[in-house]
Amino acid sequence: MQNMSTAPDIPRSKAKGAVRVQEAYRTILVHVESSSASDHRLAAVVDLALRYSAKVIGVGGCAPLYLDDIVAIDNTMIRDQECADLKDAEAHFYQITRPLGPGATWRSGVGDPCETMAQWSSGADLVVTSRSHGRRASTVNASDIILAAGLPVLVLPLGATIIAQKRLVIGWKNTRETRRAVTDALPLLMGAESVSIVAVCADDGLAVNGLDAIIDRLGQHGVVANSHVIRKHSDDHAADLVEFAHADDADMIVAGAYGHPRVLEWCWGGATAELLQTSPFPVLFSH
Repeated sequence: MQNMSTAPDIPRSKAKGAVRVQEAYRTILVHVESSSASDHRLAAVVDLALRYSAKVIGVGGCAPLYLDDIVAIDNTMIRDQECADLKDAEAHFYQITRPLGPGATWRSGVGDPCETMAQWSSGADLVVTSRSHGRRASTVNASDIILAAGLPVLVLPLGATIIAQKRLVIGWKNTRETRRAVTDALPLLMGAESVSIVAVCADDGLAVNGLDAIIDRLGQHGVVANSHVIRKHSDDHAADLVEFAHADDADMIVAGAYGHPRVLEWCWGGATAELLQTSPFPVLFSH
């Protein structure tokens, strides 16, 4: 006769907003450069790391901008400037992450900053960057990181110095990317006071499909979520989602990224591109 046994009960924290250790971000990777935007981003990451008792890895990269030999400028001077920029970024990193003590680690490389970030992402649970700005050699394009990291990427609006997480909005569409985003956002969702799952109605039916199932799934993690089905008012889902987030007094948006090839979003527009360009809220993207 087969021996039947029941699995032991797994204790679950009863404290409101508590995050179980196995569902917390333990290491956060953050893009660093010598700029005010980077300083704001670091301040926000330090605040988040202290809340989760997490370690922070700061990564700086600088794409080589070497010129043709026919141009009468010494490439050695360019390399020296790149190294100086990385040293400056490192100094900013350690200054702002001082409250973390030995929990802050610096990594850098002279090369494409996105590739440098991706190489070090193997040691992290979450990547944090900001909305793309400028065209400096050390600037990372947020969309490149989302596609390359293989991790959830939290993209902050420029100037953000804190990552609030009391009221979260999930942009729902029953796709692989969105389901992945919900999983990746669990540490944030479990600590939130309000979670709204928003389906923007479209002709494909994917918006409403799976709503009950995802609410039930989140409930198994102690997350009480409410669903909202709204009609599409504009040409892109992102504008409708942002409008709802404003009305809901949200702190953050959770969304799947690039359900369509990025080249199609470049040509025809898409929710990911619109959120990256226009969202006034931090957005946690998963691809």
